[in-house]
Amino acid sequence: MRDLWILAYRDAQSFRLSHYFVCFISDATSSLSGLVLNYDSIWNVVRPQHIEIPRSLVEVVTNWNLPMHNWLKTYVFKTVRPYGVFLAVLTTYAASSLLHTHPVVIFVNLCFGALAIFHLAYLGLMFDSSDGEEKGYTMWHTLDKWTGLDFLSHWVALGTFIVYWLV
Repeated sequence: MRDLWILAYRDAQSFRLSHYFVCFISDATSSLSGLVLNYDSIWNVVRPQHIEIPRSLVEVVTNWNLPMHNWLKTYVFKTVRPYGVFLAVLTTYAASSLLHTHPVVIFVNLCFGALAIFHLAYLGLMFDSSDGEEKGYTMWHTLDKWTGLDFLSHWVALGTFIVYWLV
C-alpha cells in the first residue's frame, strides 16, 4: 500500500512539474519576443508556490492557469454575479467544465498535440547515426537535413504564426 502512495505522489509531482515547465517556457518565449503580460511576476501563466504550498484549494485552482482564471473571472463570474454569488460560482464552474470537454476544445488540443509531435519528429531527425554523432553535429549537418526536408517545420511554424495573428 505504501508503494502505491509513493507511485501516486511521483506521478502527480511529475504532472505538476511538466505543467510548470511548459508554463515557464511559454513565459520565457513571450518575454523574449517582447510581449510582457505582467510586470509583477515572472510567472504569467502559473504560480507554483501557491500550488505546492497552498493555504486553500481556491488558491490552487486560481493559480493553476492564471490567464484562464482571469478570463473566467472577468467574463463569466463578474457578468453573472449580480444574480447571486452561488449562481456566479455555478456558472463559472460550468463554463470551465465546458472549456475542458467541448468537442471543439478537444479537437484543437488534438491538433496542437499533432503539431507538437510533428515538430519534435522534425527536430529528432537531426540526430541520426552519422559520423558526427560521436563528436557532435555541426551547423552544416543540421542545415543539410533541413534543406533536404525543404524547411517544412519552419514553414508550418510560419503558417501557425499567421493563423494566430488572424484569429
